[in-house]
Amino acid sequence: MRQSSYTDSDGRKWAVWLPEGVPDRDASLGLPLGPPPLDLDLPEGLAIKLHNELFARGLFTYGDVKRRPQEVVEAVRAVIRVTRERVMAAYLNAEVESTTANADNQKGVQPQPHPSRGAKRR
Repeated sequence: MRQSSYTDSDGRKWAVWLPEGVPDRDASLGLPLGPPPLDLDLPEGLAIKLHNELFARGLFTYGDVKRRPQEVVEAVRAVIRVTRERVMAAYLNAEVESTTANADNQKGVQPQPHPSRGAKRR
């Protein structure tokens, strides 16, 4: 047996065992090595990112994560770092929009309601 890998239709990367002589293109038919599916109640996009971070670090089994707990922490941090960057970009975008709205207001342009407040109810 030899180790191989593939990416499924959701974008998750999987390590598998393949018998000698079986081509890598058939890796999706191999014996699963890991990482295992994890039920962490995360949004799907974050779950896939965490799965792939664990894959990239070779954390396929309980023994792997038990021996290398700091790698688990780093995988989680890598996923959070992506989210942090998105939050910061959203803050910057909101600040730019606010600054633009204030400048327009000073020019006599009628302010528009903030999108989070929704339309007025009748």
